[in-house]
Order: sequence, then C-alpha cells, then structure tokens
Amino acid sequence: DKRHGKGCVIYKGNENKIAETYEGDWFEGKIQGKGTYFFADGGVYEGDWVDGKMEGKGLYKYLNGNKYEGDWFNDMKNGYGVLTYVNGEMYEGYWKDDKVHGKGTLTYTKGDKYIGEWKFARKSGEGELIYASGDKFKGEWKNDKANGFGILLYSNGNKYEGEWVDDQRHGFGTFTCKEDGSIYSGNYAFNRREGQGTLIFLDGIIIEGLWNSGVLTKVTKFQLAPSSPWNDPDL
Repeated sequence: DKRHGKGCVIYKGNENKIAETYEGDWFEGKIQGKGTYFFADGGVYEGDWVDGKMEGKGLYKYLNGNKYEGDWFNDMKNGYGVLTYVNGEMYEGYWKDDKVHGKGTLTYTKGDKYIGEWKFARKSGEGELIYASGDKFKGEWKNDKANGFGILLYSNGNKYEGEWVDDQRHGFGTFTCKEDGSIYSGNYAFNRREGQGTLIFLDGIIIEGLWNSGVLTKVTKFQLAPSSPWNDPDL
C-alpha cells in the first residue's frame, strides 16, 4: 500500500484548506526521484529528492521573488549554487547547511563585488572586494570585515598596504600618494596615522616624527634630499 511511481499528493491544514502539494516521483512510500513541492509559506521547490528530502540538483523559488538553483542535501543548500535576490544582488558559490560557506562571489546591488572565502555567511579568509567606485581591496577577512593584512588600491592611484582591524587601517602600514609620489611608513590607529612614522618624498627628503590623529605633531628627524646644496657644510 505504499505510494510508488508518479503521483500528486495534497496536504491539508486547518479548516481542511490545502496547505502543501507535491507532484512527482515516489518510491516505496517516500518522495524520491524528481518532483515539485509547493510549500505552505509560498515557496516552490522543483528538482531531485532522496528519501523524502531535497537532495541533488534543484530550483527553489521563494515567495519574495528570490530564487536558488544548485545543490541540495538533507533539505538544505549544500554544495555549489546560485542565489539571485529580487533586489538585484547575486551570490555564486558554495554552501553548507543553508549558509554561504567556502569560496564564492557576491555581487551587490550598487555594483560592489566580493570574490573570496566565506565562513557561515560571513566573509572570512582571503578575499577581494571590488567597489563600484573603482577602489579595490585584497587581503584577509574575519567576521565579515577586513582584518589582518591587506592592500587597498584607490581609484585615484593611491595605495595602502598594511594591517587592518574591522575595516579600518590599524597597525603598521605603508601609504603611497599618487599625487606627489611620497610614501608614509608607520603606525595607524582607527584609519589615521598615529604614533611613529616616516615620510619619504620623491626628491629624497625624509621626515621622521610622531603623528596624532593623522597630523604630524613632532619632527624627530629631518633629512635633506641628497641633491640639496644645503648638504654642503661650506655653502
């Protein structure tokens, strides 16, 4: 008396109203093979089933317009798949137990794009974030933010290479200014130069000093450019 082969089953809820519907293959009383399931929350799954669970390849359309197409295991997104959001965002990559996990690419509505590693739906590991503005960050991530070593290439040609904490330049870093070719190497705190730092200009002038909230407050060493006539003590 077990369902076997193709068939349609209607599940009724309160007041004898149709709650959920399944159309597709059965094997020894269980949903198995290919079939379409209409859920009570408005979602629709069309794809492979194993032992009564979504498993294999399948397409899930959510009531809000989002849709996922890819691998399933144990009724959850597992493996490779693409989730397209109704707002224009799209994730292409790997999943674990319904969460973004592993390598993947997320394209945001405004055009920003993250390509890299994820851990339980958060950016974690090595990754690159390409901003719609033209800025590019490549480096280490933790808990959805830049944490560790990373390089930020600004759209105007400037470059920061160094340490990050929670999306801010924090720790030791080197900043190259495209406008005049000068290079700052030193400490940062909360996105600004802080503490000991050295500024080297293209003509060879070197300034070492202390910085406070991005401002040079004390010069501890000043070195003229090698070509400067003031290097001649007899001038």
